[in-house]
Amino acid sequence: LVFMGANMANEEIMQNKELIHDRLKRAAPCGNYHDKCQHDRPCCKSYHCVKGTCLPLCYAQPCKQFMDCCRSHTCRKGFCIPRN
Repeated sequence: LVFMGANMANEEIMQNKELIHDRLKRAAPCGNYHDKCQHDRPCCKSYHCVKGTCLPLCYAQPCKQFMDCCRSHTCRKGFCIPRN
């Protein structure tokens, strides 16, 4: 009887794992560099959505001086842009 109960518990655990796996598989992936982004598909952690496109966090960030931008960017006309 104990063995049968353990088997039933294992079956239930496996069913739950399958449901979780299916849900994760169907989740919308996040967007990377130049991927399209919108409400149902956000950008990944190191990117942000600028006019529907995922761009690096440094790109197009508002700034007042060059120190507001990442090292590889500079402040021009109030926004961080890549240095040449």
